[in-house]
Amino acid sequence: MKKKIVYLIGILLVLLVVIRISLSIKEKINKKNIRAFEKTVVQVTPALITDLTDSVELTGSAQPILKTTFSSKIIAKVKEIYVNEGDKVEKDALLLLMEDSDLTAQEHQSIASVSAAKARLQQSIERSPITQIQTKGSLDQAKANLRSSESSFDNAKKNLERQKKLFQEGYISQQILDNAENQYQIAKSQLLNSKSILKGAKANLSQNIIQEEDVSALSNQLKQAQANLEYIKTQIEQTKIIAPYSGYITGRFVDPGALASPGAELLSIANPDTVWVEIMLPEEYINKITLGKIVTITFDALDSKSFNGKIVQINPGGDSKNLSFKIRIAIPNSNHTIKVGMFARAKIVLKKYKNVVTVPKDAVFEDQNKKWVFVVNADKANLREVSTGFSDSVMSEIKSGIKAQEMIITLRPTTLKDGDSVKIELGEKGLKH
Repeated sequence: MKKKIVYLIGILLVLLVVIRISLSIKEKINKKNIRAFEKTVVQVTPALITDLTDSVELTGSAQPILKTTFSSKIIAKVKEIYVNEGDKVEKDALLLLMEDSDLTAQEHQSIASVSAAKARLQQSIERSPITQIQTKGSLDQAKANLRSSESSFDNAKKNLERQKKLFQEGYISQQILDNAENQYQIAKSQLLNSKSILKGAKANLSQNIIQEEDVSALSNQLKQAQANLEYIKTQIEQTKIIAPYSGYITGRFVDPGALASPGAELLSIANPDTVWVEIMLPEEYINKITLGKIVTITFDALDSKSFNGKIVQINPGGDSKNLSFKIRIAIPNSNHTIKVGMFARAKIVLKKYKNVVTVPKDAVFEDQNKKWVFVVNADKANLREVSTGFSDSVMSEIKSGIKAQEMIITLRPTTLKDGDSVKIELGEKGLKH
């Protein structure tokens, strides 16, 4: 009896297994049939023949090509300033004037010294080599010359002492101190010459002659006096700041009454008729640009209005730290729309790809080191291997694998497979079919 029961249970279990397997097979067949009739929703767009542009966008700021900062070349007080920041000025306009009363006095004294030296030289030439002279007049002239030389020497000595003090305090350069030393030596030489001439005049009181070699000494004395006069005239010119070109005052760094020392900044001027944008170009692009290349420039402050600029400078020395090269792009600005310091964006076109087959970049995917796209053919998803070229941020060039106007799937589920039935839906990147 027990064996019969075990036998019946075994048969029952086998039947249950067979029924379960049959149901599973039927379920799979039903799913397969359902899948064959279901369509996957996708979005598509046609492959197009169009142009692509390889470009790089960099930022910088607008700066004037013509700009000058004026610095003092002498020690003097600022007497008058005729401009303020923002003022428009014309070429050759007087912008700033420094005190020149001391220099003017030195100029007058130097002019007198030159005149006296000329007179002495001319007199010596006319009476050379040995001529009778009026001893009394020669002696009086020598005394007058000595008094003038002593006065010049005293002024030069005082000036040298003052310049030494300023140099020790760090207010003047070595060059200015050297100039003061030179004036002192000239005055000292003139004083010695005057003493020598006076001594000769006294000696000639009994001889009443003048030696021919005095002509050479007087000629040297004249040259020294003339050089000193030219130096003083140069310093007087340096008390005036003149506009080298038309433009606008962009900086005023002193006020009247201030003591300016050599190197101290006084004013700055700029002409905005042409500006340039200075940018740092990464080294991988440096061999793709040339001087004269046209660049599109936009300014955020001008609602991204576009301007055409031209590359006018390429620094041949790169920045090893940032691996970049400085370039400058000039932009005409005759109406002064572009203001100095404005933030700029420069778009440099590196290469253009004309009449190439393109698809949206997102439609291309990579699998097993190959690139693929899905193409819709007779409501079926057809997987195609493609060869790509240049890609920008939106589109990719297709060199082979598809033709223009073929419908490319741009949006799909990740489960989409080759041969799946598809239903095309209208979307941002697709067309309704």
